[in-house]
Amino acid sequence: MGKGVWLLSEMAGNIGDHLIWRGTERLLDGLPLEFERVRCSEINGEKTQYNNNNDTLVIPGSGAFNKNFHGWLPQLVLKASNQFGRVVILPSEYEPELPVVFSALSQPNVFPFARDSYSYNQVKLFTQVSLSLDPALYAFDFETATRKIAPSNNLGEVLLALRTDASSLLMHHGLQPGPMNSDISVTYQDLDQFLKSIREVDTVVTDRLHVVVAAVMLGKTVRYVDPWSYKISRYVDFNFRHEFDDQIQQRDYKWLTERGFAVSK
Repeated sequence: MGKGVWLLSEMAGNIGDHLIWRGTERLLDGLPLEFERVRCSEINGEKTQYNNNNDTLVIPGSGAFNKNFHGWLPQLVLKASNQFGRVVILPSEYEPELPVVFSALSQPNVFPFARDSYSYNQVKLFTQVSLSLDPALYAFDFETATRKIAPSNNLGEVLLALRTDASSLLMHHGLQPGPMNSDISVTYQDLDQFLKSIREVDTVVTDRLHVVVAAVMLGKTVRYVDPWSYKISRYVDFNFRHEFDDQIQQRDYKWLTERGFAVSK
């Protein structure tokens, strides 16, 4: 991969993104290479020690190449493409109709991976993209995951973790999360606390992608509704491939309201 490998660290993101970062580090630790960390502020600074055309920057997977959250990462990729010989973006989702996303991904030394087939097809004609699994999956020890599937007609103890940000579609249905909602991706400050809250329940109801990922990997029953751009369904189709159909099922907003998980605004 070149003379030196640098992993972008101290990125902006919620606790769900911390799951990606943990998985990325475990993935890289398992490869026969050494890497060092570089902060976003160092890439964005006017002075940098990374002007080395033999070095590679690895960017953890992210959702920050889409319409709702593209405010900083595409610009950082553009700057990094002038500082490193290669910029590798681990599996992410992409919406290249945004000019800054298109520009970042079309640089000749930027090598993105897509985490679902839709994102891959969106960018395959103008960039050197490949498909791969989400690094967040590497955050788990698959052989020690405890499967605790709730009965089909009884959800057991439920964690309701619906989004409260711009990617939520509840408002478009005249709804808001029910009173028991806890958007753990933004209210928790620690990844271990985030995972503990999932371990302690039987069922997770959510529209947050990486809450779904953690819940599936921890053996929980999962009921999800799609947020903006069907991102969970796209992800599940590619990354899980029907391996967890006994655990994970899609639901609609009527199902949420019938159970008090969402209420009228």
